[in-house]
Amino acid sequence: MEPREDHLDPAVEAGRARFRKLPERVAAEDMFISVPASTPDPGWDEFSHDEWLARNTWCGSLI
Repeated sequence: MEPREDHLDPAVEAGRARFRKLPERVAAEDMFISVPASTPDPGWDEFSHDEWLARNTWCGSLI
């Protein structure tokens, strides 16, 4: 004998209420947080005469 529709288990009713509609859409901006890995070094792009000389003298000595 099959159970009547008006006497369903409360767990079944809760499951139906939960999955009756699709979840709300999540915006792509809300899925992640953009955080820099480290603070940028202010001297990174500066020209260094000592570094240039060390790099080019070593490379020039191989010729």
